[in-house]
Amino acid sequence: MGHLSIGNVLLIINVWIAATQNKILVHSEFRPDYTYYPEAGGWFKVHKVPTNWNEAKLKCYFEGANLASPVNDQVYAVMRSLMLVQTGPVFTGVHVLDPAEEFKSIEGVPLQQLRIQWAKGEPNNLNNEEHSLAILPDGTFADVRSDKVLPYICYRKETGNEIRSKDCGTFAEGHELDPASTSCYKYHYDCVRWHRASMICAAEGAHLVILNSAREAQLMIDKFSKKPINCNGNTVRHAAALFHIGFHNVGFERSFWFTVDGKRIEDSGYSEWSENEPNSLTESCGGVNRNHLGLYDIDCSERVPFICEITDPKTVFKTNDY
Repeated sequence: MGHLSIGNVLLIINVWIAATQNKILVHSEFRPDYTYYPEAGGWFKVHKVPTNWNEAKLKCYFEGANLASPVNDQVYAVMRSLMLVQTGPVFTGVHVLDPAEEFKSIEGVPLQQLRIQWAKGEPNNLNNEEHSLAILPDGTFADVRSDKVLPYICYRKETGNEIRSKDCGTFAEGHELDPASTSCYKYHYDCVRWHRASMICAAEGAHLVILNSAREAQLMIDKFSKKPINCNGNTVRHAAALFHIGFHNVGFERSFWFTVDGKRIEDSGYSEWSENEPNSLTESCGGVNRNHLGLYDIDCSERVPFICEITDPKTVFKTNDY
């Protein structure tokens, strides 16, 4: 196990004191669910809900950040201070795609330039399957399997380009206010599964769109029916016609369809099914057609574009699961 210098110990203590006394000075504005650390020149967030490394990478990305890596002494000191209250390993952004290659941070910084202090017996690449690095509660590092389920740390380096939408309250680009409904909408042209779409919307401070009226349903067609689609060259059965939206059923009980805010669709304001819909016992997620009104049931694993909605910009980031 490596040993910290006195200077590094003092740096960690100073970071911890500044955080606990709430004396952190914010020079720019970023998501309020992140905490700014001037010593490291950026914002950090510990996600307590565990997931695998790839999911963690995506969640940080869609929040406008990266999985944190010890790219310098200051960032490493903050990561160590955050680990003081952790009881187990936490994913970092240091990873290797091929065991024949070397570890690098998300930003591409090679292992020999990172501030890494290995735990005893590490790295050991157990069974040639440990391709990600985790930081331990004592601040040392171990290689772990990427499919292991762990908490993780996101980091946003301050760039001065952090811009919060005046109308929509989010830092994610592309959300546009509809004055008539006072909601903000964003069309995502990438074809993804329903649950991935829901995660991306949540990371942006939004949710999959919930249709509250025939007017809003028509608005989705008017605004987004001609938008491009990116399915990466894959032939997807429904991609040309459907969007993912924010409702699904529970446990294949076909009588119970709920919106992502927990209401039955009959109480959401718009529950008109398209002709012959719902029509499949295996289609448990909600969609809407690009070309005409009416709800569709769709296989949750179907890859189609999706629409995010911010219902009330004043409440963006007010609740989360972190």
